[in-house]
Amino acid sequence: MNYISTLKSATKISVILLICSQALNSSAIAGELIHDQNSSAIKTDVIDLVHSDKKRPIKVDLWYKESREKNASKLNVAILSHGAMGSSKDYSWLAYPLAAQGWIVIGLNHFGESWRYGRENIDPSSVMRFWQRTEDASFVIDSLDTLLPKHLTTASANIVVIGHSSGGYTAAGLAGVHLDFNQMYDYCTSSGAQADLGCSYGKSEKPLQASPIAEKFNFAFDNRVTGIIMLDPAMGPAATEVSLNKVKVPTLIIGSQQNDFLPFERHAEHYANNIPLAELVTLNNGEGHFVYINSCDNNYKARGVSLCEDRQGVNRGHVHQKLLGHILKFLTKNSQVMT
Repeated sequence: MNYISTLKSATKISVILLICSQALNSSAIAGELIHDQNSSAIKTDVIDLVHSDKKRPIKVDLWYKESREKNASKLNVAILSHGAMGSSKDYSWLAYPLAAQGWIVIGLNHFGESWRYGRENIDPSSVMRFWQRTEDASFVIDSLDTLLPKHLTTASANIVVIGHSSGGYTAAGLAGVHLDFNQMYDYCTSSGAQADLGCSYGKSEKPLQASPIAEKFNFAFDNRVTGIIMLDPAMGPAATEVSLNKVKVPTLIIGSQQNDFLPFERHAEHYANNIPLAELVTLNNGEGHFVYINSCDNNYKARGVSLCEDRQGVNRGHVHQKLLGHILKFLTKNSQVMT
């Protein structure tokens, strides 16, 4: 089906395109979560790659153990995809513990969105070119042997993609989920979408050219991805049930029920209800959309929603510990399926 021929106008395109998790001002965002960095066993690095075919830089953060476990036939690799206008460092609360468990954690920083490339390179319209996110991830998988320290290279890897908000869609796209923007437009222009702050993004941005969308937006599937974890994912109203039903990899979805940004039933729950192997964890004690990023103390807001200040009674550090428990349980339970 040619979705582009059905898009009525540039305004229509701009209204419906990408549900973002973070505003431009969130970029300098979050202060680092206080995590256990006392162990010298966890190493960090920053690698600058260039996807020459796309003429696109990819800055990668690495977290890993200095030594590899003996007799390990496969590497366990977790790829992090941040929310719109964010950074992989916003999820160090998750990266360090995963690395301590033996995972190699690769944090993507999506050019045009992430402040990691300097403010002069921030382009708000890049949030609409969401296919670039999945291209970044697949290129990094292509580059594992050159990206990783020599003692960690291997011919085989178990690759799980973890994404928050629009990064949640990055994970879904790599697992084969397709988007229908007529479906999304109908939702965003309905009375039922009034509480969905994601629909307010893109209205003032430059309209996309049609040809790149037609060629790229539904061709993200990467069969090397063995599992996905979606943290309060975006783009639920655009995700087609047909493609969701065809996702075959183990899937963990965690969503905030009393959501202050993306309505739970239209996003996280929609994914979970239609992906056959999905497990759904619901946060239902007032946790909002930004509880999934590091603890922080700045005053930045996205569409009026604070990135750092949680509702009364919500302790972000405690939430992270709870999330980590669910994530590690999922990875352990599905280790045989994913290898």
